[in-house]
Amino acid sequence: DPRKQKILNTKDSVSKIANKIDRLGLGAPIASFLIRIAAVESCYGLNRRAGNNIWQVDPIAFKDTQNLSSHPGLKSKFKILKDNGIDWPKLTYTQIKSKPLLNAIAARLYIGNMPGDIPKDLKGQANYWKSNYNTSSGGGSTYEFIKKNSGDGTSGCIDYV
Repeated sequence: DPRKQKILNTKDSVSKIANKIDRLGLGAPIASFLIRIAAVESCYGLNRRAGNNIWQVDPIAFKDTQNLSSHPGLKSKFKILKDNGIDWPKLTYTQIKSKPLLNAIAARLYIGNMPGDIPKDLKGQANYWKSNYNTSSGGGSTYEFIKKNSGDGTSGCIDYV
């Protein structure tokens, strides 16, 4: 099925970005969770409404990634990013929502500001995502997270191809 192949190719591109984020060392490796978030938030960017905002980081979440007074742990992460040519505090929301790599970094920093460890299992991650990332005001559900991340991660996204 060519539609399934397109989803897998797009998922592979998202996986490469997520693994690059892990290699930056902004915290514990969470590439698999970032990939799952991309699946549920935008079908790996295939949902045209998402544009390049694959992880659907909103302006409030982005501001949180730059808020040193609330999250002093960001200081060391800003240094890592600066060493990699990214001056995070100077970036704008428009910039991070238009570039997938910056969008993934924003998602990673935002997750790093959240309490608790990310569960390893799919159901636990669905609950963590809904409570901390999508929140009660978000439109997503734990059911949707699980559906879009079951099997090879293509069945919940077939309508976007």
